[in-house]
Amino acid sequence: MTNRRLGVLLVLGGSALALAIQVGAPVAVPLYDGVQIAEPYRFLRPSGDQVGQPTSASETATVAEGVSPVVVAATTEIPPQAQLIAQRDAFVLTAGATSVVAVITPIDPPGQPTAGPLLGNAYRFSVTDQSGTALRIKPCDGCVSIALRAPDGGPPATVMRFEDGAWVAVLTRHGGAVALYQANPVATGIYAVVATGESGGGVDIVVLLAGGGIALIFLAFIGLMFLRAGSSPLPAARFPRDGAAQPTGRVPSKRRGSKRPPSGRSRS
Repeated sequence: MTNRRLGVLLVLGGSALALAIQVGAPVAVPLYDGVQIAEPYRFLRPSGDQVGQPTSASETATVAEGVSPVVVAATTEIPPQAQLIAQRDAFVLTAGATSVVAVITPIDPPGQPTAGPLLGNAYRFSVTDQSGTALRIKPCDGCVSIALRAPDGGPPATVMRFEDGAWVAVLTRHGGAVALYQANPVATGIYAVVATGESGGGVDIVVLLAGGGIALIFLAFIGLMFLRAGSSPLPAARFPRDGAAQPTGRVPSKRRGSKRPPSGRSRS
């Protein structure tokens, strides 16, 4: 029974530790599925032995019930070098919109960032209605996600958006694979991965300390239970003294002898 209890506590402690790590430094799920072997990065302007001809993406989804539909677009490299996923009702529709068109295109960067060099290509993400009118992203909590892949072996980087003539960092998370970065944009436009030497998302120190504290409390509790279980003495075995009657386990009968008076008859 003790071993079973300790096993349950160990499982709970391990789960708490994993939860604390995820809360402190969350790892996002990649936007592509399955186990994939990464092919070389494709550059728009290759040099030396670099591979060229990066692909574009275009997806059209039909509007239903007056709200924008789910839209998934990704370039065809393995894994994709640029991806976009929009949840249902993520965009403000124009009057008479019947479909939503998402297009991802590799482009020459309109300028060089001051924070560091670009890693790979710049990509233009556009979402329009069927007539080409741009659609705005609604205020929401992560209803639109983009992912950009950088060439392998690069330094820590951040996703940036080109706006008003400058590159501006956006909150960035690792996309669950090497050199894959994910962000939740508030607007479409031109995005790229920039080598900044650090992740754009960072870790909230308060959240990290809180998660670590929860894990430490669970681990301390498990250790205490383990020590108590190991130090508890076994009950002493009881043996009869020499010459004492051995217990037979038989319960004495509660029946009493007959109270019938003797009849006075002599036995022959």
